[in-house]
Amino acid sequence: MAFRIAAGFVEHPARRHGAGGVAARARLHSSLPRRSTAPIFFGKITIVLYWFLQVSFLGGPRLAYRLFRHSRTQHHARRSDAVPTLLVGVAADVEVLLRAIESGAVKKVLPVGILSPSPADQGQSLRGVRVRGRPENLEDVVASFASQDIGVGRLVLTPSALARSSTRKPC
Repeated sequence: MAFRIAAGFVEHPARRHGAGGVAARARLHSSLPRRSTAPIFFGKITIVLYWFLQVSFLGGPRLAYRLFRHSRTQHHARRSDAVPTLLVGVAADVEVLLRAIESGAVKKVLPVGILSPSPADQGQSLRGVRVRGRPENLEDVVASFASQDIGVGRLVLTPSALARSSTRKPC
């Protein structure tokens, strides 16, 4: 799982732009006219080495920090006294609750699944918690967890839990 998390952090748009900026600077340095008459010993290898060093020094600490923060938030969220909980609502509302759980503001809650009335949310995953179906499928989802020896102890409803998604029009 750590590899998948690391790959997600590396593909962050800021990382790609940073790597592109370093590449542009490396090309600029290689194409600038030299004022000295000393021979150039390294050439293209120097440019490639410069790029790798800059990307690793600029992106490495950020990647390490984000992995550290992610492991700490997961540690807080997966405490042994946490009660397995199903979250009901659309993705935007549930994500607010998931962030509160990860930050430690909401304690003793272990989200095991999401039930969303929105068709767009079906099959998605929010912060590592899968959308298991619609609110109408509550009994089937609880039975599925029971067959995996996970007893769902709580059901948390967000404000959008009982809203009809069929009345909303897409933007």
